[in-house]
Parts: sequence; structure tokens; C-alpha cells
Amino acid sequence: MQTILLISLFLVVPLQNQLIKTETPRSISEGVVEKNSYVLGPGDELEVDVGGLPNFYYPASVDLNGYLEVNTQAYVDDTPVLEKAGLVKVSGLTISEAEKLLLEEYKKLYKNPQVTLRLLNARRFRLAISGAVKNPGIYEMSPLDRLSEILMAAGGLEGGAAISRIKLGEKTVNFAPYIKEGNLKNNPFLLEKMDVYVPYAEKTLRIRGCIRGHPVLDGPPETQITAPTDSLAPLHEYLLELLDGETVKDILEKAGGRTTYTDLNSLYVIRDGEKIKATLDTELRDGDQLIVGTIPIFVYVTGEVNFPGAYPYRPGLKVLDYVSLAGGPTERGKKHYFVITRQNGDTFRAKPDDGVERGDKIEVVRISFMWWEDYLKVLTSITTLIVTWITITK
Repeated sequence: MQTILLISLFLVVPLQNQLIKTETPRSISEGVVEKNSYVLGPGDELEVDVGGLPNFYYPASVDLNGYLEVNTQAYVDDTPVLEKAGLVKVSGLTISEAEKLLLEEYKKLYKNPQVTLRLLNARRFRLAISGAVKNPGIYEMSPLDRLSEILMAAGGLEGGAAISRIKLGEKTVNFAPYIKEGNLKNNPFLLEKMDVYVPYAEKTLRIRGCIRGHPVLDGPPETQITAPTDSLAPLHEYLLELLDGETVKDILEKAGGRTTYTDLNSLYVIRDGEKIKATLDTELRDGDQLIVGTIPIFVYVTGEVNFPGAYPYRPGLKVLDYVSLAGGPTERGKKHYFVITRQNGDTFRAKPDDGVERGDKIEVVRISFMWWEDYLKVLTSITTLIVTWITITK
């Protein structure tokens, strides 16, 4: 009978451990938790460190009713043991508040005690997220997770999400300042019963071009779509919420802001089929498209060169330097002057030692007539025609 019991224990215990492992709370590293903001609840595992005389510590979990054990240290045959001295309700308190409450309890038991609480493992709970997200559903989260993390877990925001009024439990959160400037006050921590609903915006605007973007707008890396480009600059396209009175600057910030390659001189609004030059202060309307240009980072070498193509712009390089990078002129390429076409469409002749701007197109002009070669080709053609004519007329 004992043998059967032992075998049963060996068979059952690993299974229990496996089941528990799937629900293991999130492990915490020292110094990661913000004690003034983390709110305790049933399932949190803590270490209670009591300093002074005596000096001891013990692990304790917040029980289902929200209570934490208060233990004292005693000795049995010179061996220190813990004895339960009471319970304090800590559920709903921050770790800092719970420390103060425990300190008051230990002041009743010891002279000048010190109490430190450390979170060992964070509890897990399930929250529902719905509305303008790519994968609505139920996700397992913890109090260490913020609103942005459940949005990412749900695949990121859908186009047209009203990020100014996301429902988090009974609260309404304006998530825009977090995307604009990383303001964590607008990206709160999650708690039980804080289901998330992201409504769709009443007014929207489409922005595309050279903008920084944001992970919550793009979604997890495996769901992101990279726009084809020959530029190193990031290109994105979003359908964003538009609030009354918002300008190009507001929308640009809402899309993650500008990058090193964003060209603020190439801002355009397409409205009712018309392309309008814009500035950061241009006020936008529902249905507008905002185009954000890119500062060119290449110089293009074309024409009679061995390796035509795009070459990275480097300050200080001259026309001949870029032509050399392209393998130099071919036998039919002119070497004494070249033709440059600027971004604005201006075209002019350039000398080999002239400077180059970003986005310039350098054309190596073809020599129209090389007498020693072309003369031979013409003579050969004429000879061939004569021989053919004589052959036909015989």
C-alpha cells in the first residue's frame, strides 16, 4: 500500500507542478517595481524583511481575502522559527502604503523596528480588450503591465482608433501624450477589472511619408509591413484620429514625430483632390491626407558610367568623386563636364570639381561621335553595302 502511495505521489506531483507552471506569476528583479505605484492584490508574493532587534525575513503571499501574515521570530532549542502574530489587509494598497501599515503593526511588537517589502512574484489576471485593435480578445496581464502592453498584445491599434478617449475600466484615458512624448501618466498600469475598449474616431486623417512611427501604431514586429523604399528613412502610413483645431505639428507628433530625414519643407495636404503646400501650423480637416517628405540621402549617377545607380550622399564629395564611385565614365562618356538635375527640376552643366547636393542626379553625357571608331563603323557599313550591291547586280 505504501509503495502504491509513493508511486502515486511521483506521478501526481510533476503534473501538479506543470499545471502551476502555466500560471506562474511574473518574476521580479530587485529594483524594478515602483513601490509608490504598484497596487497589491490577492496572489502577489512578497518578502517581508524586519530589521532591528530581532532581524529576520519571511516570504508571504496576499491571500484571497487580501490579507498578509504578520510573523514574529521565536526560538525552539536555539533554532529560530516563525510564529504567526496576525494579519493585515494590504489589497488595494501600494507597496509603500503596505510597508507603513506593517511598520505600525511591528511597532506594537518590537522597539524601533524597520520593515521592507519586496515583490517576489506579481499576480496574473485576465482582461478583455475590444474595439479598434487588430486582435480583440482576452489577455493575461499583471499589475506590472501598462495600457500600451495590452494594446501591443492585441496586435496594436486599428486605423482610425480614438486614442484620446480609450476606456480603461471606468476611466477614460487620453493615450496621445504617451505616443507624442512618452508621458507615462497617460499610459497607466493595469489592474483587475480594467477591461479595455478602444472606440473609433469620429474624424480621421491619413498621414504617410517620413515619420518615426510608434510600436502601438505598427503592432508587434511580426505584424508590421515595411513599405518598399530605396531610402534608409522610415516610411509609415497611418489613419489617425483628428480633433478639432489640430495642426500638421499635432498630427506629426501623434504619428511618433519626425526623424533625422524628415523634410519639413516638403509637407503637403491633399484636400478634395488638390495638393496644397503646408507648414507645421497648417490646420487640418476631416478626410485630409498629409504627405511628409524625405530629405534625400542619395546621389544618383546615370548615363555613360560603368555602374549607374544610387550612392549615399557624403558632404564634401565632388561630382567626379560620385562618378568614380560609379566606376567612372565608359569609353563613350564625356569626362570634362557632366549634367546635374536638382530636386527642384533645375538642370545645368557641372565641372568635375563642382559640389553636389542631396538628391542630385549626375548624368555622364554620351559622346555623340568618336571619329576613329565611328568613322571605321561608317566605312565598314558603306563597304558592306557596295559589296552587297555588286553581288546582287551580277
